[in-house]
Amino acid sequence: MRHARRLSAVGAALALVAAVAAPTVRAQPGGVSADTLAARAERALADGRIDEARETARMLVTRAGRRADAHVLRARALLAGPAPEPRAAYRAVAEALVRDRANADALALRLALERQGEGVGLLPTVLRAQQRRDTAARILRADSARAAPSGRALALLEVGEQAYDTFDFNALRIDPARLVRRGRPDESAFDLGRFEDDGIVVRFTGESDRAAAEARDALRRAYRIATAAPETGTISGIGDVVPRDTLASDAARLLARLYARTGETISLLGLAFAERRRRPADAAPWRWQGLALYTSGQTAAASAAFDSARVRLPPALRAALDDPARVARPADRDRVSATDEAAEAFWDAADPRRLTDVNERRAEHDARLVLADLTLGETVGATPGRATADRARAGRDTERGRVLVRYGQPVRRATYSLGADPAYNVVDVWEYERQRFVFAATTRKAPFELYTPPARAFRQRPEQARTDDYVQQYEDVTRRSPAETTYAPIARVPLAMQVAAFRADDARVDLVVVTGAPLATSERDAWAPSRIGGALLRDGERVEAERKLDIAARPDSSLLGLTGGALWLHAETLRVRPGRYRLRADVEIGTGGPVGIEALDLSAPLYERRFAISDVLLAHRIRPATAADSAALPVGFLRRRGRALLPAAEPAFERATPFDTYFEVYGLTTGAGGAMAYEVETTLSPVARGGEGISTAFTVTGRGAADDYAGRLDASSLAAGRYRLRLRVRDLATQQTVETTRELTLR
Repeated sequence: MRHARRLSAVGAALALVAAVAAPTVRAQPGGVSADTLAARAERALADGRIDEARETARMLVTRAGRRADAHVLRARALLAGPAPEPRAAYRAVAEALVRDRANADALALRLALERQGEGVGLLPTVLRAQQRRDTAARILRADSARAAPSGRALALLEVGEQAYDTFDFNALRIDPARLVRRGRPDESAFDLGRFEDDGIVVRFTGESDRAAAEARDALRRAYRIATAAPETGTISGIGDVVPRDTLASDAARLLARLYARTGETISLLGLAFAERRRRPADAAPWRWQGLALYTSGQTAAASAAFDSARVRLPPALRAALDDPARVARPADRDRVSATDEAAEAFWDAADPRRLTDVNERRAEHDARLVLADLTLGETVGATPGRATADRARAGRDTERGRVLVRYGQPVRRATYSLGADPAYNVVDVWEYERQRFVFAATTRKAPFELYTPPARAFRQRPEQARTDDYVQQYEDVTRRSPAETTYAPIARVPLAMQVAAFRADDARVDLVVVTGAPLATSERDAWAPSRIGGALLRDGERVEAERKLDIAARPDSSLLGLTGGALWLHAETLRVRPGRYRLRADVEIGTGGPVGIEALDLSAPLYERRFAISDVLLAHRIRPATAADSAALPVGFLRRRGRALLPAAEPAFERATPFDTYFEVYGLTTGAGGAMAYEVETTLSPVARGGEGISTAFTVTGRGAADDYAGRLDASSLAAGRYRLRLRVRDLATQQTVETTRELTLR
């Protein structure tokens, strides 16, 4: 009986245990295994059923909370969809790492979240970077069989990015003690002065070289891993958080930045080709290709690459990049950017060469934009520990980027700190041949702005403060010289040019333009067919007239001998409205041969009907025009007012050979029968004081209110050197005088 009671007690105890355990069993979803739940969550994620995936992942964690992969799956579900929950996902990742410290997917997710600013709290920037680097190192130390490809790629991306930051920090950093200050009160506190060695150049230190090598290796490996993945699906368990294309594109962008900064043109070109194949519709690889080609001197190919990028850009971004306001004077920004036609006219006028199909100035502008975007991008509006609240600013829109786009890369550059810690209160000094810009930032990762002294500096040392006010200096220099170009042909020859203005019959102005192209060094040299061209730009911004001419035949020997060498002359008259102009001319000697480029600012005066004198035109020969001249003038000649003139392209003459002058007089006072009389005084005097000159005076009579005069000067008695020719005309009826001057050289 006692035995039976004992058995009944045991049975009751077992029943109690079963009753206690029963609720747990009922809470399980029909006894579904953890693996089945994981599979359901994966399918829901793949199908985009985010709410179902999150609920299933939650049940999986409840069912198998000791499994690290359950928490990883939940973190992925929390990050999926249009309303991700990164903070909750980071907690799930932390739970996974508690259960398996070496779980590669959990580490990769943690790194992805830390790169977005999660999990770093209010840590200083240096500690946040260190935490990310530690996470990346743990991923790379993991067994390669366990580490997913995208996790390794993400870790290598982090290592490469931090290595680049180290390179960038050390590349141009100097010790302020190396500065040699001249000590004058009016000297800028940021004057780079003279440095040890050969001065400041874009030179990389040993530390920066090592960092660049580390960045190059890590980023190349990350790029290979990301681009070797299958074209469909994801490449790891975090592929839905950091897609394959994003990893590959980030690695490519960082590599392009490194190559642009270190001048690795061939590597940048190869990367651009690879990215063009991977992203055929993306403009970025074409822009990188254009930069690489332009840097290597292939301007035409670079221009074609930039054009290919331009058609792939969104219209708004394309207009922003092409906006002439980036290089125009501040006062002209609204006008040159008012319409697409105005912008195109601006860039057309800026083209330094009229004989090519390429706009070399625009290609240079495009290359500077790409370089600024790659190397000078900044993060603004930063919230400590929360990078997702930051806003990226394109390099071209930063203050350093705006200077780079206008004036190109500085001749000398250095960075240093104004305090004990080199990472804080950083100064970046850019020096050009005629200008200096100083940028300052609170930390090396903060946005750089043009430096201006504090208000107390203007009170205590106003002169020094004005010297160091680079905000005001930037405004001043953009008004004087809004942009600079460094374009120059590989092989260049001098191009001679003379312009003289005369009154036309219809209230306009005749500009006589003479150009001289050195097509050979002597008559015996081989002849190369050449081209010469030019454009007249009204107000320096709109093409008023343009000419192009093929030189298919060799100039006659008399012309060659007359000009002291194989100088081919071309003279042309352009009729324009009064105003200010810029004349651009260029010559191309042979196919791919030397190039001559010149630009000249000039004025077409408003003569009206007042007493005035034209410019003086210097000439090798002036004679009366003949009947044969009406059919075809000899090479280099032009016809004006019944005369045939062979003007000089350059104001230089042999002393032993007399030369001619030509000018016109307008608004003379006439008497009975239209008679007029005026006196001409011609003076040729040395520019430098102390030398001898010559002077002549004579009276001219005739009929009519306008007249033209051609005279010959014999300067054989004068010494070689620089002279000033002055022509003074006095109307004998009114005693009014007008004059014009021109400088010339006697050899």
